[in-house]
Amino acid sequence: MTTAAQQVENLKAEGKFFRAGALAYRLGLPRYYGCHVGMRSTLEVDRDEFFDGYDRAIAKQKSSKT
Repeated sequence: MTTAAQQVENLKAEGKFFRAGALAYRLGLPRYYGCHVGMRSTLEVDRDEFFDGYDRAIAKQKSSKT
């Protein structure tokens, strides 16, 4: 059985950083990027995309409550 953290890591490994961030939020995981699977040169861009997905998932939840 795949854990929540493994699901997020699998998406990151597939290059789906935005989706990984959004999923991390929905699964109740902290806003933490963790290990980077990829080129060092893409670390910041990939991390930013992950955080964007996480933050947009928060905003979406907040907007649906109003």
